[in-house]
Amino acid sequence: MVILSYVFGILGILVSFIIYQQKTRGGLLVSKLIGDAIWFVHYVLIGAYTGAAISVIAVIRELVFMHREKKWANSPLWLVLFLALSALSGVITWKNLYSIFPCIASALAVISFWIGKPRLSRILAYPITISMLTYNVASLAYLAIANEALSLVSAVIGNIRYDFAKQTKDADACSSDSKDAAAETQALPETEEKN
Repeated sequence: MVILSYVFGILGILVSFIIYQQKTRGGLLVSKLIGDAIWFVHYVLIGAYTGAAISVIAVIRELVFMHREKKWANSPLWLVLFLALSALSGVITWKNLYSIFPCIASALAVISFWIGKPRLSRILAYPITISMLTYNVASLAYLAIANEALSLVSAVIGNIRYDFAKQTKDADACSSDSKDAAAETQALPETEEKN
């Protein structure tokens, strides 16, 4: 059982790393869905039931949010339901004060994936990951601790690749456009006024 939990933990780490490297909402949700399914099994195998409950909720959440373009999945009631389930799972599986951290992480993830902007998901990855890191340390979930540390690194890399690099390119493009416009204005011949 211990070896099996390690296998799922290592698989979870590999999948989790690529989540924040996704450029599109669809890629992010599919990666997150696969990762959460793997982490569910890992948490069950190590007896961390709050983490397992949150993982089940996350899998269902991602399945719904992947279909947001359909009327049934676009209702704000889903947002309310998943936020309520995040809180309820902590109440039902309460073990100690640390049980609140997966609930916080889950609520932030619900908001992040509901809004559906990969940049926001990468930004919210920081408080989500820190919340889960705290829970995993308290649960002695060593592979999950390594996962959260790598998820932080992945979020930073994703921010640099897609968010900060894009801002720099946009700023350079605006600066270049301004310089081009100024050069064109200076290159225009002056017209004389005719009376």
